[in-house]
Parts: sequence; structure tokens; C-alpha cells
Amino acid sequence: DWRKGANDFAELLCEHGDYIHVKSITDGSERVERMIRATTIAKRLAEDRKYHWLRPDTANPVISAIEKMAPEKLKIPERNHLKPRQLEIFAA
Repeated sequence: DWRKGANDFAELLCEHGDYIHVKSITDGSERVERMIRATTIAKRLAEDRKYHWLRPDTANPVISAIEKMAPEKLKIPERNHLKPRQLEIFAA
């Protein structure tokens, strides 16, 4: 069951990742559906009859599990060391 396996997968991600970004393969829109239909991963999932991975809400159980275990890992880290150099580019 893909929902039950979410906790185990989230645990591995939290253990080995400093920052985690989880996103579904599709957002459910017709345009994206047409684009992913031709991809190797979508074809393979269809061959294996694992259609649940092609749903727009597939990432939700993993995201929920990460939020419980280590919510700080879902936040984008600030890159403060780049700020002064970026400001110099626009200084007049």
C-alpha cells in the first residue's frame, strides 16, 4: 500500500537528506497529463499497474509523514552568503 509505505520512505529521506522537496509527477491538468504520458516513468508505472503513482495527490502521504518527523527539512534554506554579491550587481 503506497500510503503505508510513505512513513518508511519519509524516514529514509529525513535520515539522508538535509533538505527535501516532494512533488507529485502530475498536477492533474490535461496539459501535464499529455506531457507525462510519453515519459518512460509513466509508461513503466502503467506497465506495472501502479496507476496510483500517477495521481496528483500521491505526494501528500510522504509530505505529511515528513511534516511529523522533521518539518524543518521541508523549508527552503536561505542562501545568505549570496545576498551581498547580488546587491552589488544592482548598485549604481
